[in-house]
Amino acid sequence: MSKRTSITQLILTGSDGMLGRAIQQVAARHFPEIQVTPIASARRGGFDLCSPQVVDQLLASKPVSNPETAALIHAAASIEWSETEVLARNSLMAAHAASWSRQAGISHSVYVSSVSVYATAEVTPWNASCQPDTLYGVSKLAGELAWQALLPADHLSIARMAGILGWQESPGMFWNKLLNDAVSPTPQALEFHAGSSRNYVTTLEAAECLLHLAVNRVSGTHLVAGRDEVTLGRFVALLEALASKSLPWRKQSEGGERCYYQPSPEILPLLRDFENRLTELWQNRPAPVSSSVL
Repeated sequence: MSKRTSITQLILTGSDGMLGRAIQQVAARHFPEIQVTPIASARRGGFDLCSPQVVDQLLASKPVSNPETAALIHAAASIEWSETEVLARNSLMAAHAASWSRQAGISHSVYVSSVSVYATAEVTPWNASCQPDTLYGVSKLAGELAWQALLPADHLSIARMAGILGWQESPGMFWNKLLNDAVSPTPQALEFHAGSSRNYVTTLEAAECLLHLAVNRVSGTHLVAGRDEVTLGRFVALLEALASKSLPWRKQSEGGERCYYQPSPEILPLLRDFENRLTELWQNRPAPVSSSVL
């Protein structure tokens, strides 16, 4: 990772989420000289980013030490796919975070968006036009538009994230269910389509990409996805090798859907091979959890 930066403070929303925790871990490892300021969510005694008063509350709390050397990563999000309320929550959070960043004079601001702003397709180029087909995708696109409307173009980044592999207590993504199950003392008899393929990123890889955009003030819109396209069958084999045991998962078929997102040219140099990244993620695994959390 490049360290060409004069950023001295990183402000982070969504700090208690899976991605937010990874950003703090990677920042401590690669940028120990940068002060990380987490903006806790309301459920953790912090700020409700949907509240009409939140911009004034953030300005009054003065979490920014020196705006000229501060960067913001807005990773907070509501991830419901089909609830109508997600439209209001994600667009309001983005608009309020961007408004606060502008009024506080924060040097550079990164909005964590999603590849859900594109139409579902087998292959999606990094410069594809936006055509979301879920309410979640619409909400993230609305957040992007708010980010662009409220902040100067050369002071903002938008990172459209592909699926993220990481440790969660209650994972929604099937690959993350398998990941959790691989460390469980009582793994489930899950079924999978061996030919399904994705180019997901791990939490640590995603965090490195977002930090690169923030601390180097890389403006523009970027698609963040994994370097390698991996089948679900290959993923299962790698997990069994890392766990040093056979897992009670059953191959349902050799087929499956392909979903590949082409990483942006600016992101490609930051990516490594999938097996390396998965091993890194495995080495940072939590203590074994019961399958009852899946």
